[in-house]
Amino acid sequence: MSLSGDTLIKWAGAAQWRRNDAAADAVRSAAANAGGYATLFRGLDKSGGVFPSSSAGLMAHHRRLKQGFDPTSTFNPGQ
Repeated sequence: MSLSGDTLIKWAGAAQWRRNDAAADAVRSAAANAGGYATLFRGLDKSGGVFPSSSAGLMAHHRRLKQGFDPTSTFNPGQ
């Protein structure tokens, strides 16, 4: 990934935590180019979103899983 900043590599490189001032779209683009995705872990500016967008198929699968594990929407209602 071609981003500057401090890096912590875990799981033999499968997970990388980065701290930098890059825009969310630049971070997500770099992660996608490396075959991964980026999620905002900590930061004040959440205008770029916290989670990456999901495909329609993946989102449908996620909703079915959530319905199965949390049928009353107790956790993260509306999310």
